Amino acid sequence: MKDINILLIFLFLMSCQHPKDKYLDEFGLFINDTEANYDNYTDIEFKNVEIYYLELIEQEEDLKDLFSESELKRIKEYHKRYKKARIKRDPLNNLLEIFN
Repeated sequence: MKDINILLIFLFLMSCQHPKDKYLDEFGLFINDTEANYDNYTDIEFKNVEIYYLELIEQEEDLKDLFSESELKRIKEYHKRYKKARIKRDPLNNLLEIFN
């Protein structure tokens, strides 16, 4: 019984994750999934990926004052990784991005 109570307390504490930590976790999972599957997405699926990316940018804007310098560096890296996946998926239509 004691083990169950400890487990329940642990699960409760994990569900009370700070919004910025939840955002960082979601963004990281999104980037990993996008990098792993960008070449398998249909055009419609990748449009949905792009829409979700824009939603993440909006969330980032709402939470920007809460991030530490290291978290901001991690977010910047996530944006770079997304950009690379987008370019690899469709290099011709992202020609200008390649040179930036």
